[in-house]
Amino acid sequence: MKVLDKPKQGCLLVSEPLLGDPNFEKSVIYLVAYSNEGAVGFIINHESDLMISDFFDNLDNVDMFILNGGPVETQNLYFVHKRPDLVESNYQITDNFYWGGDTEKLFEKIRNREITDQEVVFFRGYSGWAPGQLENEIKHKSWIVVEDSVDELLSIPPEERWPHMLRKIGGEYLLWINTPSDPVLN
Repeated sequence: MKVLDKPKQGCLLVSEPLLGDPNFEKSVIYLVAYSNEGAVGFIINHESDLMISDFFDNLDNVDMFILNGGPVETQNLYFVHKRPDLVESNYQITDNFYWGGDTEKLFEKIRNREITDQEVVFFRGYSGWAPGQLENEIKHKSWIVVEDSVDELLSIPPEERWPHMLRKIGGEYLLWINTPSDPVLN
């Protein structure tokens, strides 16, 4: 684990506890695209009560949860996976993670149990930043930029991911773990 000065594709963004935007409260975001044109990421610790089978009849026997990826285009479904050999037409994020691809092929592989919930994560919506916006938010200490194992983070329950990252970062950030959502209640 390494704290970075600036974001890059494949890094994690760990929010400060009191951002003032409930969409990003106590969130960990996996940054899947980053350039001078802006940034795109998915919140990987905000669960929804939705399952993939809620949307697709042909996946009615599949128990895969959908995470709330962010406030942009929440009517759309996105996915990140580790199986470029089985899901074509994807965008490489890092050496072992890919964004999107042939949805029909993905669903076929899921139905056939060739891809498991350890290899694909679904998101409703995404988080996006205009050019310079994310850098400005980082400058104002809204986010800690971290390079760490996404595989490891995805192996623990979503509700434990934000405090887990703060424990790994350590130092003054440990105090954030017990911060109430409403500071008046402190």
